[in-house]
Amino acid sequence: MAADYSTTETSTSGRGSGTEALRQSAREYMAKGKEKALELEEGFEGVIQEHPIRSILIAAGVGALIGALICRR
Repeated sequence: MAADYSTTETSTSGRGSGTEALRQSAREYMAKGKEKALELEEGFEGVIQEHPIRSILIAAGVGALIGALICRR
């Protein structure tokens, strides 16, 4: 027995259109966020390819810092 919630949204005193607008807005923000994440990823890849040793040293330093903070507890 599957419930049909699509009619409930639109029949409750006009709130359905607001819900749909909110969903559409969330979809747009999510699409923009994905685009921005892809741009950042491409930028990071370029920096890593230009400076591989520096990137490895930074990653090792961050790992050591996190390890030191975890062991302190």
